Amino acid sequence: MRPQPAEGLHVPTPSMTTFMGFARNSGPAGIRNHVLVIAGELSANPWASETSARVEGCWALTHKHGMGNAGPDRELFFRILSNITTHPNVAGTVLVASGDEDYDPHDLARHTAAAGR
Repeated sequence: MRPQPAEGLHVPTPSMTTFMGFARNSGPAGIRNHVLVIAGELSANPWASETSARVEGCWALTHKHGMGNAGPDRELFFRILSNITTHPNVAGTVLVASGDEDYDPHDLARHTAAAGR
């Protein structure tokens, strides 16, 4: 049962009944409004920044990782990128890979595609 407001207290009823969004397969509604240009590793940061600056609605995701990571660090970095690329507010991603990544960028693309992005 929903709690009731205290006597004499006026609680306005939300008037918004629709919004610009989409129905997710998992059930709740979401809004996808960001296209990310992700640097695959540190040296790709300038390319990701330049690309996103030239396209309206894009955001660069730059960082200082993707090279020289091993074991758990590499797995954590890949998991973070995977979660970002499949976040409900991300409409799409562009991965700028230099070829020097310590992970396979194709694995990230496959993971993202498998999530329907």
